[in-house]
Amino acid sequence: MKHISLKLFFVLLFTANIAVAQEADNWDNQMYIINKVNWGYDSWRFSGELQGRFENNASELQAYFIEGVASFMPSKKWEIVPDFRFTVRPTRVEYRPGFGVFYKQKFVKSQLNHQLKAQYDIESTGYTSYSIRYGMFYNKRFSDHIMGTVFGGGMYEIGELFTDWWGFRAGLIMSYIVDKHHALSLGYMYGAVNTGTKYTNIGIVTLGLTFNLKKEYKYQPARYISF
Repeated sequence: MKHISLKLFFVLLFTANIAVAQEADNWDNQMYIINKVNWGYDSWRFSGELQGRFENNASELQAYFIEGVASFMPSKKWEIVPDFRFTVRPTRVEYRPGFGVFYKQKFVKSQLNHQLKAQYDIESTGYTSYSIRYGMFYNKRFSDHIMGTVFGGGMYEIGELFTDWWGFRAGLIMSYIVDKHHALSLGYMYGAVNTGTKYTNIGIVTLGLTFNLKKEYKYQPARYISF
């Protein structure tokens, strides 16, 4: 029943994205380059991420950011995740403190992660906004070296100039686990971003390299992608 509900969720999300796409008159192909380092012990995991994002058919730099995350796992089902992101864009910089909670469901060779997260965005222009997002990540281990992740979610933003759904994303990532310290990933996601007057469609290719310096955790950490 749980797996049927999960499949139904993604079918409904994909259908909603198609409906949004039919109302939009543009599309942009983008690329995200992801470099991530994880380390930790017992109930704590820490990570640092450097991500570059390219737009206009991946020909121009949209932004790059550095994000630090501290995850506390009080039990095998729950994970508390405060984080902080510093973003550089061509016209401004942004500061984003956030606080999230994961609820994790463990199956045979797979895991379903629910993320609820609040964030506060501060721009160098003086503009600020609040956002809340929900994401679902289903991870399936196919072999010792291959793992797949299916995900989807949306974010609602509250600000002086914009209060509405910021957008939705859904996609698939395949990861090749080289060894216990290194992993490579390739993924694709569809996104619908609200510009205030219409939705812009984006197709995003993701390329990732992950380093695991230490993995002696008491519970299995949540696996997810930073939107």
